[in-house]
Amino acid sequence: MNRINTKKKNSNISKTNNGYKYFRKSYKLPTGKVIRLYAKTEEEWDLKLQTIIDDINKDLIDPDCKVKDLKDEFLKDSEYLAPKTYQRREMHMRRDILKEYGDMKLRDIKTMHIRKYYNQVLREEGKNKVFEINNVLNQFFKWAIHNNFAIDTNPITEGLLEHFRSSISRLQAESEVENTEDVSYNLEDMVSIMNEVHGDPKEAIYSLQLQSGLRISEALAVKYSDIDLEKGIVKIRKQVTELYGVMKKISRWSEKGGKLIAPPKTKKSRREITLSKTLRRIVEETPTYERKGYLYTTKHGDVCTRSNWDSRHHKPLMKRLGLNLKTHDFRKFFASFHSEINTPISDVSKQMGHSSITTTLNSYTKKIADTKSTIDAISEITEKSTMVAISD
Repeated sequence: MNRINTKKKNSNISKTNNGYKYFRKSYKLPTGKVIRLYAKTEEEWDLKLQTIIDDINKDLIDPDCKVKDLKDEFLKDSEYLAPKTYQRREMHMRRDILKEYGDMKLRDIKTMHIRKYYNQVLREEGKNKVFEINNVLNQFFKWAIHNNFAIDTNPITEGLLEHFRSSISRLQAESEVENTEDVSYNLEDMVSIMNEVHGDPKEAIYSLQLQSGLRISEALAVKYSDIDLEKGIVKIRKQVTELYGVMKKISRWSEKGGKLIAPPKTKKSRREITLSKTLRRIVEETPTYERKGYLYTTKHGDVCTRSNWDSRHHKPLMKRLGLNLKTHDFRKFFASFHSEINTPISDVSKQMGHSSITTTLNSYTKKIADTKSTIDAISEITEKSTMVAISD
């Protein structure tokens, strides 16, 4: 049987042993802290509470502001970050966060609202989308707190993030049990690609991606001056970044012509990699007087962007070979191949410029056939295959 509530309407009024009556009541502040206030009357209690709230809000700018009111200022302060970071923030604010929270007052967004939204995104669009949105929304709340906009506590709590880490781990385990098909990369396909582009200017880019594990944005930014034939290394110091939409209007980037040579993705992405046999051959076959500028350029002599590469070169090549591989698949193939042949994972992670070995293991490993264990093994295989194809 449920307990019957016998409290009277004036249950907040208490009496001391001396017969003195006073009003007491608890209140949960926007920060999450619960306070208990005492007063002679309820009216006096209300005044005390209002004084505390006013004291909390006195340093806050526009306590009633909505998320949509702060979007432009947040993005304005993000203009001095890396271009891709700005691009992600602008995209997720516009496509996701404003749609969900745009008309809400910032101080009204609670942890329960975010939990509900993340659960919805997880079901409909997957874990990666949850992490992408969380990265931007979390930075938005931190920015608002730092600038005294409406809140002084981040509603994205560590408990909330731990909940989603557990949920995602469970979903991954279930997916592994249900997925009976072992998706693998085909070494023969990679060999056929290298054979197809042999002797073509595009060969250098496919060598850097497929044989050395570079991101396409890094491969397109490699210059002849980055290659040291004597030491057998390639210096990775930059990447090609494209500017889209509103990014082209920002004064910092407005004169860049839609493309920008930027630092690599992370600190560890700034690295020196092993020079493959294929790339060494390409450079040595290039006359010394031609070894200047980028390894690959457009017909106008400009640095090639990812979208240009995809539309004009990569997609036509895949269609011609009957393959369905994206440029990033070559990077995954590189890691998977070396994982399968037991190349030290620390060497693979360093070559790929990952921030941690965990990233290499968790996101870039699938099954490939056996062969010998060296960081240049793919180049050795494809070079031998190419020589056979040429002799035939």
